[in-house]
Amino acid sequence: MKLESYLGLRYLKSVRDRSFFSLVTWISVIGIAFGVGALLVVLSVMTGFHDELSRVLSGVNAHLLVRHRTGKFFLLQEAEPALDRFQQEIALKIPIVYSEAMLVKEGRVSGVAIEGVESEKISSMDMIRRSLIAGDLKFEQSGGIIVGSRLAEKLKLSVGDEVKLVHFSLEKGRGEWSQRITKMRVGGIFRCGMYDFDAKYAFVSLQKAQKLLDLGQKINGVKIWLANRERAPLLAEAISRLLPEKLGAIDWLLLNRSLFEVISIEKRVLAIILLCIVLVAACNLISSLTMIVVRRRGDIAILKTMGASRQRILGIFVIQGCLMGGVGTAAGIFLGLLLSWVIRHVDIVSLPADIYFFSRLPSLVRSEDILLVGVISLAISFIATLYPAWRAARVWPVEGLREAG
Repeated sequence: MKLESYLGLRYLKSVRDRSFFSLVTWISVIGIAFGVGALLVVLSVMTGFHDELSRVLSGVNAHLLVRHRTGKFFLLQEAEPALDRFQQEIALKIPIVYSEAMLVKEGRVSGVAIEGVESEKISSMDMIRRSLIAGDLKFEQSGGIIVGSRLAEKLKLSVGDEVKLVHFSLEKGRGEWSQRITKMRVGGIFRCGMYDFDAKYAFVSLQKAQKLLDLGQKINGVKIWLANRERAPLLAEAISRLLPEKLGAIDWLLLNRSLFEVISIEKRVLAIILLCIVLVAACNLISSLTMIVVRRRGDIAILKTMGASRQRILGIFVIQGCLMGGVGTAAGIFLGLLLSWVIRHVDIVSLPADIYFFSRLPSLVRSEDILLVGVISLAISFIATLYPAWRAARVWPVEGLREAG
């Protein structure tokens, strides 16, 4: 073991014999641990929000959406030539008709987003298939409807119940609104875990939606799921270039850009705020090491008279400070991982789902976050040791021996 490492450990251990210095040292280490732990927990929660939102949004809204640039209806055949060029990248392609309407049952009314999907394709939508909690995904010949769980709770619906679907449309030429009422039977109920979808979404057969809106064979969108969702932005641009001018493709990140930007900004701001805890702990580390240097001026003077260079004296206290920072960082990472695990597996925090999208706090720890927090904490600890170590290296042997004597 090198002299610097030996003396650094020796001085750190000897502090235990002096209660005041021991207290200051432990305050520094505990402060770093709390700062690192809190920072890691916040990053894991914000990453969990991002991951959960990505899973749900891309699962229901698809990775790509082909639509008319002005919101009009179009024929599937107009988009197919461009989509066929990317068959190897496309895992699933579903034409849809989207519209807004009202569901009515026994005086209870709720606005709903209706999505018409081909009967044989809805079972291919993994998110809906995995989220089904009652009934099935087979639309009845008479016209079945599959609703979200929150919507079912609001209207007190169960599988087999009859509901009225009320759709309003503006009559051409007359400029008057007319309503069309269609009786439907609840065929299934799903719960995907995101409030907006569970409270406002309902699925009917594509043929039923086209008939309801008098569209013939027209649609107003094509949902596309990719083998690799990370390639969605590139493929959206490539497909848009091949589509007719009136059509365009948009990826799921762009559709929800404002939401993800808010999460990203909040994550950075909270990380900066919590990083201040580590900085405060680093100030305690500076104070602790400075007091140790003052206490050890006599020992430093003796080492210098024995031939120890300034670099060696500097190294002794840098190593001592880095050891304190390293212990605090390791303890903080352990604390952060433990709390993140508890948050993920124990329902200790309940969230209002209509505000935060989810009813429980998500958490996801990534190795790059652990590495980033650990490196930043160790870097701050290293920087904090430089001033006390520099002061120790500048101690004159004569002054140090006089004070020791």
